[in-house]
Amino acid sequence: MSDNQDNSIMYVIAYLIPILTGVLVYIMYNNNKRLKFHAIQAIILGIAILFVDVIFYIISFVIFPPIFYAGYIIEIILWVYGLYVGYKASIGTDISIKYIGDYASSQSGFQKQ
Repeated sequence: MSDNQDNSIMYVIAYLIPILTGVLVYIMYNNNKRLKFHAIQAIILGIAILFVDVIFYIISFVIFPPIFYAGYIIEIILWVYGLYVGYKASIGTDISIKYIGDYASSQSGFQKQ
């Protein structure tokens, strides 16, 4: 499928539930390098959110219980940032998330212009 207005919403959808929808967009639009880049970026962002959740859960269980809520705040910030990246991509501006974007670019073959 080509990169046109019909699939511009797919950039936002990729970041909606990062791991799940990222994988779906990756599978459905595997021949579109730009969508593939954002799908990979969304999947890795979703893994990062899960990682933050686990770390804050462990810290709150072992050391300081109220810090668990700080983990939720960070997760929400990361998720909203992902939606912002998807929105910007849907209007034609690609944002490469630091560290994640380099890997996604190498895997998808998409080079940001």
